[in-house]
Amino acid sequence: MLPDRELQEIFGSYHCLLWLPRDSVGGDCYVAHRSGPLALVGVGDCAGHGVSGAMMAMLASAALDRAIQEKGLHSPAALLQRTDAVLRMLLGKADRSRAVATTMDLGLVLLDLERQCLRFAGARIALHWSDGERLGCQRGVQSSLGESHVARVEDHPIPLDPAFTYTLSTDGLLDQAGGAEGFCLGRERFEQWLRELAPLSASEQRQSLQDRLDAFRAGLLQGDDITLLSFRFPGRQRLPDSQC
Repeated sequence: MLPDRELQEIFGSYHCLLWLPRDSVGGDCYVAHRSGPLALVGVGDCAGHGVSGAMMAMLASAALDRAIQEKGLHSPAALLQRTDAVLRMLLGKADRSRAVATTMDLGLVLLDLERQCLRFAGARIALHWSDGERLGCQRGVQSSLGESHVARVEDHPIPLDPAFTYTLSTDGLLDQAGGAEGFCLGRERFEQWLRELAPLSASEQRQSLQDRLDAFRAGLLQGDDITLLSFRFPGRQRLPDSQC
């Protein structure tokens, strides 16, 4: 169900994907949809690990697909809100049970190359962008989909600059324990890595990120599912034509 072909059609070689479930399957997923000059990409983190997390990820994917069918690719915030509503409908009363974790973090980016802009909306997931020196960040709301309190999600317009690499990540990377003291990687080190990786090619970013993570873990077990998606459009004015 993971959209590797769609990512390739949208970005070609200008994207980097790190998808590392803690177990053989997990609750992290990534998103890619395309409609004409518009493309939607994102990352999601469903509560739980292993089989239970993977089952939630499949439900969340179905909920997002239904939201896209109903709302189209125009507003990431509208898709988040509709996905939240569909998830609640699919799960019924399951979210009232403490034995089943049914929340989801989700960050969505809508690319509109005709207007040369991005629109971002997130639930506990942020969008970062860097050119190797400058670093920008737009955070999502601080509540997950499926929580008892439904936060008001908004679209955030962001200029599409060919000098920047844009990055979405679930919290598994930031929360990974490692280093000399066994502390979590943390936001400061994560943002430093983004600055240092931004000028590299996508393949170099992927390898450097994996090497840094392995060195930081220093033999400690992976604590959570990890997903990071970065992309850029150097000198491009439109989405690449589909090869299908």
